[in-house]
Amino acid sequence: MSTRGNTKKGEDELQSAVKTLVTKLCTSEDFLNHLTADITQTISGKFKKEIDELKTENKKIMEMMREQEGIIHSLVSKQDKYEQIVRSRNVRLYGVNETQGEDCARKVIEILNDKMNLNMESHTIENTYRIGKFEVNKTRPILVKFSNNSYKNYAFSNKKKLKNTRIVMREDLTVDQLQIMKAAIQKIGNNGKVWTNFGNVFMKYNDGDTLIRIRNLVDI
Repeated sequence: MSTRGNTKKGEDELQSAVKTLVTKLCTSEDFLNHLTADITQTISGKFKKEIDELKTENKKIMEMMREQEGIIHSLVSKQDKYEQIVRSRNVRLYGVNETQGEDCARKVIEILNDKMNLNMESHTIENTYRIGKFEVNKTRPILVKFSNNSYKNYAFSNKKKLKNTRIVMREDLTVDQLQIMKAAIQKIGNNGKVWTNFGNVFMKYNDGDTLIRIRNLVDI
């Protein structure tokens, strides 16, 4: 046999031995576990710095988001307080018959004087108008803006005089105040009553004397 033939035979035998060894290794659970661990460790070490940087960046972003949420909450709170001040001279009258071409100011003065006996003059009212879009067979409430808080408080403190009429006087609440009041009414149901005073929402159960002030939805 020639030298070239011996070399070819040796290569074939080596390839066969390597193939057999590789096959055994690939079917060995221990080998696969070690190989997996080595690869995982290599990849983890390579990208650890990048992962740590991403975690740090993510933490900074979360902190910035919390700060922004705090700022937004503060701005919303200030806006609501500003709206409370703007609405502090207002009341809403519900159940006042609506007619075409009506004089809302005259109707309001008549209600204040004839039904509530308050003896208030026209200059005590700064503005009056219906709220909302006109709809057939629906009576819109009248928003009443008094000239100052004293007139408004005087009228509102006598709202019980409208008890035997179809008319109801309520404060002109902000969106947040109205949401709190509705939630309180839903919670208490027929077991008590809910009312507002100077924008503050109060609740009291029928079987107790404790007056509960509702400052936010969490209190409910």
